[in-house]
Amino acid sequence: MASISLTPADVRVGANMSTTTITGGEASIEPGDLLYNDSGKYKRCINTSEAAAAATHVALTYGGLDDKIAVGEITNNSSYIESASAAWVAGEVYITSTVAGEMMPAEDIASSGYVNIVGVAESTTAMKLFAQSSGISK
Repeated sequence: MASISLTPADVRVGANMSTTTITGGEASIEPGDLLYNDSGKYKRCINTSEAAAAATHVALTYGGLDDKIAVGEITNNSSYIESASAAWVAGEVYITSTVAGEMMPAEDIASSGYVNIVGVAESTTAMKLFAQSSGISK
């Protein structure tokens, strides 16, 4: 299966998700991108290192390097993100992708360097997200 890319215009804050503002750590951050903290600035997650695989936030607005970006916080209280165009499979587990900022079905774990469970799809349009402190090397 392929990486799941969310259509930026369709990304919405779901239940239990609190929002905040962070500082972008790279260019071209879009709504729906999974982000991690890299020395106080946020970059798009990718499964190439333990730190980069651990999603802590979801971008809600566009931004770039040193821009202020609105984000939803991924917390242990099971926050939700919604997207009308995501086409998630209900009940399926999703992990940090090989494509920066995106997620992919856990069944694609063979192509993963570091595994970070992002969440479980509750429906085709709602994802229950989970906070994880770091990715796990496979």
